[in-house]
Amino acid sequence: MELMQAASEVLEPLGYEVLEVTVGVAGKSRRVLLRIDRLDEARVGIDDVAKASEVFGLELDRLDPFP
Repeated sequence: MELMQAASEVLEPLGYEVLEVTVGVAGKSRRVLLRIDRLDEARVGIDDVAKASEVFGLELDRLDPFP
């Protein structure tokens, strides 16, 4: 499954639009960048970032896309 689709499936029901998902590689480490917006067009706050990060992180753990 593509990461953009995976992120959208778990975050849209929570009221977030996924704008971008990119994966960067630095040595043996990978870094996932997730850009979101709120579907209600309110400002994205730190609580939104924490919630989206936690939920998408759990989905990444479940999918294990980086063996």
